[in-house]
Amino acid sequence: MVLLRRTSWVLLWFILFSTGVGADTFQNPGDYIAAVLNQHPAVLKGRKLVHAAEFGVKGSTLQPNPTVTLAATAGDAGESSNALTQNFEISGQPKLRWKQSTAELEAVKNQLRSTRREIAARAYRSWLSYWQARQLAELAALRSNVFLEVSRAARRRYEVGEISQNESLRVELAAAQSEVALSKAAADLEAARRDLLLLSGVGLEEDAADPVDPVPLLPDCSLEAALEAVPRHPEIVAMELQEEALGFASELIGKERGPTLGFSLYRSKLFRTSGVEQGAQLSLSFPLLDWGRIANRQKEAEERAGAYALSVDEAVLARRQEVSRTWANLEAARRNKLLLETQAARYDELARESKVAYDLGMVSLTDALQTEASFRDARAELLEAQMEYFQLELTLLERTGLPWPESLGPVETLEHTYE
Repeated sequence: MVLLRRTSWVLLWFILFSTGVGADTFQNPGDYIAAVLNQHPAVLKGRKLVHAAEFGVKGSTLQPNPTVTLAATAGDAGESSNALTQNFEISGQPKLRWKQSTAELEAVKNQLRSTRREIAARAYRSWLSYWQARQLAELAALRSNVFLEVSRAARRRYEVGEISQNESLRVELAAAQSEVALSKAAADLEAARRDLLLLSGVGLEEDAADPVDPVPLLPDCSLEAALEAVPRHPEIVAMELQEEALGFASELIGKERGPTLGFSLYRSKLFRTSGVEQGAQLSLSFPLLDWGRIANRQKEAEERAGAYALSVDEAVLARRQEVSRTWANLEAARRNKLLLETQAARYDELARESKVAYDLGMVSLTDALQTEASFRDARAELLEAQMEYFQLELTLLERTGLPWPESLGPVETLEHTYE
């Protein structure tokens, strides 16, 4: 048991009080989230997609490529002609393509903002888990230290005949159980630390500093504000922009019935007369009859765009229902957290008094152990309630377009996308 006690304390001391290069990155959640966003593959992929869409906008207004016709003859050919032809779209196709590609670009940008919010929320959950594990480890260390003092007092009282051997052994058993709990808390803290490091792309040999206490993310928010913010979520905005792009695409199909302006330069060589003819030609061409194919394709595209618009409304409705349920849970969690904060403060004072009272022989071992267990349970329940409260706040941020808190960094700010 002595070896277990020493091993647990050494491991916990190393994790709780060691700091190394880059440790300050994990102390503040905003700095940690920024570090995760800077290297996470999902964010980097989103930047690539934005970059690709930017090139799409650049090429959207360009006219068709010119074509060159080169002729080579054999046999009894009468002439050989070469031509350079440039066709021009004059029915508004370049402008429509630009509108479509611009809407797609903005949709991809908002999808990147949505991805950044998602990864930031994942990072903050990891940071919260590390914070909770550290608090539980400190609680386990405090409890173990209390039992060490109680064990010394029990040993002294047993030696002078104030308590029985059975009571002394019960104290030793409780102390051993506290050491096992300390070892488990140290292992949980190490697992949370590794998860924190892996998500940020930092080597496992790095250390993590003592994190600051988290603060409420939505102190002045109301249910009405949360529901109104649902359509402003970047993912919903991206869907609306994609719907707009589909509308432009259907219009573009209809432009296939429009005329095309052609300009040609040609040069012909007549073999029989050895003459050469050259000149320029301006032409206007358009489809005479397509049997309704273009019209049907356009109607199909319009119906698909309409169906997509309904999917946007469906997504907004589902999110609002989820936000309403989350808000009810958040209000309950807020009340529970306040009650447990008061309870934990009371048991903290009782635990200190009980330890002194047992040392002086004023309370029984059973009362001392029950008070200590109540103190431990109250602190653990408070941490669980705080975690639930912070997690529910984060869920509201994930499912709505509420402004991202400054304490968690400028998550929705897009840096320059070019490599």
